Amino acid sequence: MNQNDRRVRKTRAALKHALITLMDTHPINTITIKMLVHEADVHRATFYTHYQDIYDLYTDIETEIINTLKQTITSNDVYNTSDLYQVLIDMIHANKQVFCALLSDQNEYSFLSKMAPIIEASYLQFWTQETHQPTATQAMVCLTKYHISGCISMITLWLKGQLPQTMHKEGLAELLNRINTHFETLELQ
Repeated sequence: MNQNDRRVRKTRAALKHALITLMDTHPINTITIKMLVHEADVHRATFYTHYQDIYDLYTDIETEIINTLKQTITSNDVYNTSDLYQVLIDMIHANKQVFCALLSDQNEYSFLSKMAPIIEASYLQFWTQETHQPTATQAMVCLTKYHISGCISMITLWLKGQLPQTMHKEGLAELLNRINTHFETLELQ
């Protein structure tokens, strides 16, 4: 099967979209192949031509988003944590339905365990540059993990509509920057 064939790309896109749509209302472990192919409007055999099972499809979606996240961070003008937050929030906003599905309560930890290290690595790089450290100290690593998990939690609340309705993406970026400004004033021993 030629992965660059337009029909293959179109079918895979339809299957991905169908899974994300179904994940809006169903936990992934309750989604059947029958539900998925009905939503995607493809034959069951077509699904199995492309994927082994629902989790194979889910992994493909997750991998695609993780790769896009890496590329987005490295290809944009990201020189500090403020830029990092803005690029991250813009990407999440542009792919809101996908991120809502990947960060849903049923799927949250698998995706987070892949997403957090990418953001942490960028954050540590900026922090060591700002503090003129040759490498990150153990305290920096611990504080970064703590800080980034809080930032991701805030983004998740925003995605789920659990922050004030008036908070738009720029407001969220500003809030994360304010938290970050106070966070960076901690003394590192």
